[in-house]
Amino acid sequence: MDSRFEVWKTEVTALLILCLLMAEDSGFSDFTVVAAFDSRNLKLQSCPCEELYLVKGDDTLHSVSSKCSAPFILIDNPQIQDDDDIAEGLVLKIQCFPQ
Repeated sequence: MDSRFEVWKTEVTALLILCLLMAEDSGFSDFTVVAAFDSRNLKLQSCPCEELYLVKGDDTLHSVSSKCSAPFILIDNPQIQDDDDIAEGLVLKIQCFPQ
Protein backbone atom coordinates (compact mmCIF):
# COMPACT_ATOMS: atom_id res chain seq x y z
CA MET A 1 0.00 0.00 0.00
CA ASP A 2 2.86 2.41 0.83
CA SER A 3 4.48 2.08 -2.59
CA ARG A 4 1.15 2.77 -4.33
CA PHE A 5 0.81 5.96 -2.32
CA GLU A 6 4.35 7.04 -3.25
CA VAL A 7 3.59 6.43 -6.95
CA TRP A 8 0.36 8.39 -6.63
CA LYS A 9 2.16 11.33 -4.96
CA THR A 10 4.77 11.35 -7.73
CA GLU A 11 2.11 11.35 -10.45
CA VAL A 12 0.08 14.10 -8.76
CA THR A 13 3.23 16.19 -8.33
CA ALA A 14 4.19 15.82 -12.00
CA LEU A 15 0.65 16.76 -13.07
CA LEU A 16 0.62 19.81 -10.78
CA ILE A 17 3.97 21.03 -12.09
CA LEU A 18 2.82 20.55 -15.68
CA CYS A 19 -0.40 22.48 -15.03
CA LEU A 20 1.48 25.34 -13.36
CA LEU A 21 3.96 25.58 -16.23
CA MET A 22 1.18 25.51 -18.83
CA ALA A 23 -0.74 28.22 -16.97
CA GLU A 24 2.37 30.39 -16.72
CA ASP A 25 3.19 29.96 -20.43
CA SER A 26 -0.35 30.93 -21.42
CA GLY A 27 -0.13 34.17 -19.43
CA PHE A 28 -3.08 33.02 -17.30
CA SER A 29 -1.07 32.98 -14.12
CA ASP A 30 0.83 35.88 -12.64
CA PHE A 31 1.98 34.16 -9.47
CA THR A 32 5.41 32.68 -8.82
CA VAL A 33 4.50 29.62 -6.78
CA VAL A 34 5.98 26.39 -8.04
CA ALA A 35 5.27 22.88 -6.81
CA ALA A 36 8.22 21.10 -5.25
CA PHE A 37 8.17 17.43 -4.28
CA ASP A 38 9.59 16.26 -0.99
CA SER A 39 9.93 12.50 -0.49
CA ARG A 40 7.62 12.68 2.53
CA ASN A 41 5.02 15.20 1.41
CA LEU A 42 3.90 17.60 -1.27
CA LYS A 43 4.55 21.22 -0.43
CA LEU A 44 4.52 24.57 -2.19
CA GLN A 45 7.54 26.82 -2.12
CA SER A 46 7.75 30.38 -3.34
CA CYS A 47 10.48 31.56 -5.64
CA PRO A 48 13.39 33.42 -4.00
CA CYS A 49 13.46 36.15 -6.70
CA GLU A 50 10.91 38.22 -8.56
CA GLU A 51 10.09 37.47 -12.21
CA LEU A 52 12.42 40.28 -13.29
CA TYR A 53 15.87 40.55 -11.72
CA LEU A 54 18.10 43.63 -11.86
CA VAL A 55 21.77 42.58 -12.12
CA LYS A 56 24.00 44.07 -9.42
CA GLY A 57 27.69 44.89 -9.75
CA ASP A 58 29.13 41.63 -8.43
CA ASP A 59 26.54 39.27 -9.96
CA THR A 60 27.53 36.57 -12.40
CA LEU A 61 25.15 34.51 -14.48
CA HIS A 62 25.92 31.51 -12.31
CA SER A 63 25.33 33.39 -9.04
CA VAL A 64 21.98 34.78 -10.24
CA SER A 65 20.92 31.34 -11.47
CA SER A 66 21.81 29.77 -8.11
CA LYS A 67 20.33 32.57 -6.00
CA CYS A 68 17.04 32.57 -7.92
CA SER A 69 16.75 28.79 -8.53
CA ALA A 70 16.66 29.51 -12.28
CA PRO A 71 18.53 26.71 -14.09
CA PHE A 72 17.29 27.82 -17.55
CA ILE A 73 18.33 31.45 -17.26
CA LEU A 74 20.08 31.44 -20.66
CA ILE A 75 17.01 30.00 -22.39
CA ASP A 76 14.73 32.56 -20.72
CA ASN A 77 17.02 35.44 -21.77
CA PRO A 78 17.90 35.03 -25.47
CA GLN A 79 19.62 38.44 -25.48
CA ILE A 80 22.49 36.80 -23.56
CA GLN A 81 24.84 35.03 -25.95
CA ASP A 82 27.65 34.25 -23.50
CA ASP A 83 28.18 33.95 -19.75
CA ASP A 84 30.10 37.23 -19.82
CA ASP A 85 27.24 39.20 -21.44
CA ILE A 86 25.74 40.44 -18.18
CA ALA A 87 26.54 43.76 -16.57
CA GLU A 88 25.20 45.86 -13.74
CA GLY A 89 21.77 47.27 -14.58
CA LEU A 90 20.76 44.47 -16.97
CA VAL A 91 17.24 43.12 -16.36
CA LEU A 92 16.90 39.34 -16.52
CA LYS A 93 13.71 37.30 -16.82
CA ILE A 94 13.62 34.71 -14.03
CA GLN A 95 11.66 31.47 -14.15
CA CYS A 96 12.47 29.61 -10.97
CA PHE A 97 12.30 25.95 -10.06
CA PRO A 98 12.85 25.64 -6.27
CA GLN A 99 14.69 22.54 -5.11
